[in-house]
Amino acid sequence: MACLLADDQDGAARAAAAMLLMARQRRVTWITYGLLVTAALAARRELTDDAAALYGRAEKLFDARVRYPSEQQAFRRLSERDIENLRATQPLRWSLGVEHGQSMGFDALIDLALDTCDPALAR
Repeated sequence: MACLLADDQDGAARAAAAMLLMARQRRVTWITYGLLVTAALAARRELTDDAAALYGRAEKLFDARVRYPSEQQAFRRLSERDIENLRATQPLRWSLGVEHGQSMGFDALIDLALDTCDPALAR
């Protein structure tokens, strides 16, 4: 998240990809920030469906746990900065994408997130 907030998209993509690959290998399903970062990257590229699906699952995971105020602030700041405009300009498409992301299986979700970072990693 720090890379993305500093406008280092390549660094953010590398860090998210490393986290997601490790999560896949170890079957760790709590991947909130990896999904949020990849959703923001997709939103910056105007990939509405991908951004919505990734954000939908990230938000669901985020809301399922009690968070410290600093975590809430960072999540909301990144959401407002990279997500809100896309959500506001395409609300129906966004809603459908969020629903799709919330119903995706773990491996498909990881593939989508990795594809946002680097398509070669998803293979």
